Amino acid sequence: MKGILARPFRLLLALGFSAAILGSLPVLAGGPRPLRGLWVPRWGLTDPQWVERMVDDAARAGFTALFVQVDGRGEAYYRSSILPPAEGLGEYDPLASVLALARPRGLAVHAWINAFTVGLPGRRPASAAHVVNAHPEWITYDAAGQSLLAWPAERAQRNLPGYFLEPGLPAVADFVAAVVGEVAERYPVDGIHLDYIRYPGPDMGYHPAVREEFAARHGADPLTLEPSSPLRAVWDDWRRQQVSNVVRRAAAVARLSRPGILVSAAVFPDLNEAVKLRYQDWPRWVLEGDLDFVTPMAYSASTAEVESLLLAGWQAAPPQAVYPGLGAYKFGKDADAFVNQVKAILAHGPSGVMVYSYQALQEMPGVLGLLAAGPFAPGGQP
Repeated sequence: MKGILARPFRLLLALGFSAAILGSLPVLAGGPRPLRGLWVPRWGLTDPQWVERMVDDAARAGFTALFVQVDGRGEAYYRSSILPPAEGLGEYDPLASVLALARPRGLAVHAWINAFTVGLPGRRPASAAHVVNAHPEWITYDAAGQSLLAWPAERAQRNLPGYFLEPGLPAVADFVAAVVGEVAERYPVDGIHLDYIRYPGPDMGYHPAVREEFAARHGADPLTLEPSSPLRAVWDDWRRQQVSNVVRRAAAVARLSRPGILVSAAVFPDLNEAVKLRYQDWPRWVLEGDLDFVTPMAYSASTAEVESLLLAGWQAAPPQAVYPGLGAYKFGKDADAFVNQVKAILAHGPSGVMVYSYQALQEMPGVLGLLAAGPFAPGGQP
C-alpha cells in the first residue's frame, strides 16, 4: 500500500477535466461528521502492549475507526482455520484484542485483508500450510508465460510487493471469499477492507488455465495476441472482470456472514492506472453496490496533487462513497503540514478520510494532539 504515488495534474487533463474545473473542487454533501479511519499495518500486532498503546493513541487523536491488517501476506493475525498464524503470535489473538480495547473507546474496527498478495517475493514461506506452498499453481503468470514463483529472487523483490494469486481461477475466488467469510463470521467487526484487489500490472494474468478458458471462448490464446488485435481490448476486459467477480463474491459472503457489515477497498487513486493497467474498476464496484466505499490512496505531500486525484474519483463514482486516503509518511516529522492537508481535504466535505498509517504517526511528534484539537475535534470544524 505504501508505494502508491500520486499522478501528475496533466493526466486529469487527458481524462477530459478542464483546468478551470480542477481549480474549483466541490464541497461534498457529507454526513455531520466523517469517518476518520486509521490504517494499522500488521507490524506491531504481535505485541499486546503495542496494541494497547495504538488503540489509546487513536482514540485520543479523534479517530473513529481502525482498519487493522489481519491478513497481510496469507498469514493470519486472528484465529484462522484457513491461514497459518503469523510468526510470533503464540496464543495471542490481535484482532480479538483490538476489538475488546476499541469498543469501550467508541472505535469501529474494520478487518483489512490483502486479497491477492501472498508471501514475500523471492522466498517461500516457512509453513507448509501457507497458500504459496500448498497451492503454488494458484500464483499468476506473466506475459512470457512464466509463473511469478519462477522469477529470480532479485527480480521478484525489486518488482513485487508479494506473490500475486491469479484472480481468474475459481479456486482463488473461493479462497479469498473463505477468508473474508471466516473473519466476518467469527469476529464482530464493523467492516471488511480489501487491499491489493487487483493485478500487479498489464503484463500479468497469463495463467495457463485462464488462457485456456479465454481461448475456448474467443478463439485465441492471449499470449499470442498482436498489439493491434481487437481481442486485446477483450482480453483486458476479461481480466478486469475477473477482479470484479472476486470483489462481488467477497462482498456477498461478508454481508451474508454478518448483515450490516461495511465492505470497502483501498484503491489506486489514478483512474487510468487503476482501471486500465491494474484492472481495478473501482468506480463500477461502488456504482453497482458491491462496495460501500473506496479509499483512493492519494499519498502526496502536495495537497493540490491530492485534490486533483480526488476530483476524478468524486466525478467517476458517488462522491459520498469515495473516502480520501492520505499518506502521513509523506510528511516525515512535519506534523503541522500533515494536519493542514487533513484540514484542506475535510473542507471538501467527504463522508470519510483515511490516514496511512499509525506507524507513520508514531514518527511525527505532536500530531495526535494537533488532530484532536483541530480537524478531528468532537463537534469541531475542519
